[in-house]
Amino acid sequence: MFPARGVAAGLRLFPGIGTECIRPARARGADQESAARLLGFVDRRFTLTQRVLGWNLDPETAIGRVLLLRRQAFEAERAAQTRKADFFWTEAHRALRSAAADADVWRHAIDIGGFSPSITPGVLRERFIQELFIDLHRFVFDSRLDAACDPPPDHRLFVHCVYVENLVGVAGFEAPRAEALLRPMFDRWLDTCRRAGAWKQAMALCRRLAERLSPSATYVDEFVVCLLRKTFDRLTKPPAPFGSGDVRQLQSAAGALARAIARLGPTGLAMASLARLHQMRAVALANGGSGAEALVEIARALDYGGREPQFHQTLRELTDAMDQRDARGFAPMRAYRASPESARARETAAAVAAIDLWRRIGLPRPADDWPRRATVLADALAGIVRHPPVDRSLGDAWLAVSDGCEELRSLPRPPIEAFLGHRLAATPAPDPRVRPLRAARDRGRGRV
Repeated sequence: MFPARGVAAGLRLFPGIGTECIRPARARGADQESAARLLGFVDRRFTLTQRVLGWNLDPETAIGRVLLLRRQAFEAERAAQTRKADFFWTEAHRALRSAAADADVWRHAIDIGGFSPSITPGVLRERFIQELFIDLHRFVFDSRLDAACDPPPDHRLFVHCVYVENLVGVAGFEAPRAEALLRPMFDRWLDTCRRAGAWKQAMALCRRLAERLSPSATYVDEFVVCLLRKTFDRLTKPPAPFGSGDVRQLQSAAGALARAIARLGPTGLAMASLARLHQMRAVALANGGSGAEALVEIARALDYGGREPQFHQTLRELTDAMDQRDARGFAPMRAYRASPESARARETAAAVAAIDLWRRIGLPRPADDWPRRATVLADALAGIVRHPPVDRSLGDAWLAVSDGCEELRSLPRPPIEAFLGHRLAATPAPDPRVRPLRAARDRGRGRV
């Protein structure tokens, strides 16, 4: 007889995926036996309105209907009846969402299941969604991927990426856990889109994932790469110079990237790419004789990526050409540089490193004013790292720094304290036996 073992031992609670994904497998512990009994709810008798419409369900029939729809969906999927499978998957997920929001369903399952105290209603709900639904869709995805040869972006297997994405939302998983589940599947999909040149679809996927997995910047940068590939594919190829058609393409790309930065937050790659697009547009405008507009574009490029030597070279060339024609052509550039748009661009560019730090800590994205808030946080953390606490805890040091600053006081403390602990542990303490180089040199010259 197998000993009773709980979920803390690292075992699945519900039967694994494979031939036993519909019927219970041999249980390996008391909690696994209880979970296997729950799967028997699928064989409950349902009235027509309960089974078809989901009306008049008690907690037991609510779980049973979810499991029934799951079984019907999987059987249709195996039979390659895709329209029927999608209907049942959609109904199963809708029923699961309703059951997941009803605490009485999971309390009832605990009461009748005989689970150990380690299985709370929240744990049971999470394992039910993860092991019976998310893992099943991943199993179908992997099976179809193994059978497919160079699948197109609209292949059936990628439907299960969307199903898993929706289920992650139903389960309410935090961004790190959601990313671990979604990335292996969506990265395959994105790779397929890249090979097929389906840049618009790839960009839509990246935008959606970047929002769901915020503050992670992984798919923000993926969006940037896809946007640049889509744009460069449509530009005039060297050695021919940029023309009027390129002006429109570059303006469209720069606008799309600026909107993505405003919506998803900046990254170093996004800001550098936006600067490059404006610099290229400045060249295209200059080629068409629009020198004043070109100066405004190169000013934008410098605001977003002012350290790039090529941008300064472009500015010098445009300035020399304008001096020879009409000095009044500098007025639009001066107006832009004095505008709030220019100030915001420079503030965002200066705050990229601070926002990257914010993301590494794992803090949720603020509703507004991210560059300023991130800069305030970075300055506060730098002060603690430069002068680490000696006779008090990191928590007390953070409270002392954040006291009186609403932007800092409203931030969650655990991830900040964890970051500070890791950062200070990685910083070696100075050895008192080692004098600074200048002090040693002065001593050699007879100075104190």
